[in-house]
Amino acid sequence: MRLKKMFAAIAIGGTLGLTTPVTAQDKGAPAMDPMTAAMIKAGTPGPEHKTLETWVGDWSAKIRMFAPGAPPTEGVGSASITSVYGGRYLKEEFNGDFMGQPFQGTSFTGFDNVSKKFVGTWIDSMSTGIAVVEGVWDAASNSYKYEMTHNDPVTGKQKHSKLVVKAVDRNSHVSEFLEEQNGKWVKTMEITYTRK
Repeated sequence: MRLKKMFAAIAIGGTLGLTTPVTAQDKGAPAMDPMTAAMIKAGTPGPEHKTLETWVGDWSAKIRMFAPGAPPTEGVGSASITSVYGGRYLKEEFNGDFMGQPFQGTSFTGFDNVSKKFVGTWIDSMSTGIAVVEGVWDAASNSYKYEMTHNDPVTGKQKHSKLVVKAVDRNSHVSEFLEEQNGKWVKTMEITYTRK
């Protein structure tokens, strides 16, 4: 019975979330189940979701990769970012070259109303795992600051990295990837996005 209630809550929350947020109980309607009310609240897009919509569009990308003692490796790519599921998430489809090979990647980014953090996932054509990010907006640096977790193909163990997405303006942003090396956080890759 509890499982049926949960599915009903998801269906109701999704339906209401696609139209307008629930702000008041209809007169004469029975009191809403607390679990249903919580699901609806958690599933309703808010101001944080609205800020993500500024990234929607088509982008050109310049990629720079950094390795100790070597000049940066450069490449180019493109990205298409769309809003999905009623403004709850952004979907990015990325195409480019990596070490002379065609490269494709897909990310989903959103704001989790429960954890109060920005969250996301990344998959690509050169891996079989899923990278997961969780972070916050830092107004002082005009950046999203994420902690990234993924499996390291070299060690076979879970690895923790950092991702900083700096909002330069509405038409450009820069993603910086950092890894810990010898006790210091070092930038290993930078992608500069420019709106087409």
